[in-house]
Amino acid sequence: MSKPKGVKTIHFQTIMILSLAASIFLIIFFYALYSSIVSYNRDKAISELIAISQIIAEQLDGDKHQKLTEQGLRSYWLYVKLVKPLHNLQLRFPEITHAYTLVQTDQQDVWKIVLKSGEGEQSFQNAVLFDSSPIPNIHLVKQQTVIIPDEKANRWSSPITVYTPVRNSKNEVVAVLSLVMAIDDLVAQEAKLLKNGLLFLGIIIFGVFIGSTMITGRLLRPLTTISSELQKINIANMTLRLPEKYPGEWSFLTKTFNKLLDENYSYQQQQGELLVRAIKEKETIFQIYRDVIYAVTQGRVFLVTQEEFYQQICDELPLISCKLENKKDISRCRHEIDSFLTDKCDWWIGTKRKQLLLCLSEAITNVIKHAESGEILVSLTAKKIVFYILDQGPGMNLEKLPYMVFINGYTSKNSLGSGFSLIHNYIDKMTICTTEHGTFLTLEAHLTRPNKNEAI
Repeated sequence: MSKPKGVKTIHFQTIMILSLAASIFLIIFFYALYSSIVSYNRDKAISELIAISQIIAEQLDGDKHQKLTEQGLRSYWLYVKLVKPLHNLQLRFPEITHAYTLVQTDQQDVWKIVLKSGEGEQSFQNAVLFDSSPIPNIHLVKQQTVIIPDEKANRWSSPITVYTPVRNSKNEVVAVLSLVMAIDDLVAQEAKLLKNGLLFLGIIIFGVFIGSTMITGRLLRPLTTISSELQKINIANMTLRLPEKYPGEWSFLTKTFNKLLDENYSYQQQQGELLVRAIKEKETIFQIYRDVIYAVTQGRVFLVTQEEFYQQICDELPLISCKLENKKDISRCRHEIDSFLTDKCDWWIGTKRKQLLLCLSEAITNVIKHAESGEILVSLTAKKIVFYILDQGPGMNLEKLPYMVFINGYTSKNSLGSGFSLIHNYIDKMTICTTEHGTFLTLEAHLTRPNKNEAI
């Protein structure tokens, strides 16, 4: 039987040579991969040690550490308090074998160990001197974190020591935190698992290499073309289609995939149009509600968007903030705001004060009742007081908002209820912003000097 024109025969010797070359390549590749991953794991462990040392250095109280050093280690209870973060660190990370702090003595290369984890009272009573002359770059520790590997040991398994400066409240370096990590156990375990896994993978790849050589040429060309087109489609170019010129199963696959792309593109177009329409309808409804509420209340109640509400806060610059988390915070926030306004505003007296405190209590109670948590902000100018009530509840239903505003006593799960009528009577202006992430209100009261009867 004559072979078709243009078809080349692959001889057995060629396959064996290719297999041998591929085997050598795989051995070199897996060894390089093994070395790279082990080095990566070691570098990762070092990075984690540096991050841990910087966190612990920030947790250590530099001022108290300086005080302990200046007192000559006479306060045992202060020592126990300062060394506690080092004890907790070693309990959480057993691979950290040593954790201690150093203070430089009058001699250039002599340091004194002040805090040492795991030593207890023995370390407190017996200060140990530390010779830093064999350590390179130790003089740089006052400017940055210094990494000191053991140069004589294996570069993959040697212990690593990290020196990090400890600063006081004046940003002065008062001590040096030293952490020693045993890298060998971590790297050795990961390296053993990786080595066995790569060896097993290499055997499998070598076994299937010979069988896959004969069909690679036939599959590679259409697969490469299809893969290239899929990458273009993947970057949101949904108008592209896969070529359908290949015979057999490839043609059926590409035609089926193109049909799915057409259906998906049509569906996305429809969903996009529906989304745009829904957004426009929602904006229209919002604008209608805003205009109607503003007109009926003669400008006293105004519906705003979340961006407009935050812009108002930025423009007013609130002076005090109170967090709301439980029922106990109702009286606390009311008292803090009352004390603040009594101190800052001469006109915060009389009937107006009582009315505004009552409105504030209603709003705060609603936050705790429906949202469970929130925040109260207060801004004060020469002409007005503004209370900002922010909660983290589900928000109010926009469709029920006109009922809440216009119907006296109307209440629902996510509304101000009967308290709205009270607030509306005593507040000069109210702004409402409701979203799915919470409801935001502003209660604005104009400052007017009370008469003598009200002041009494």
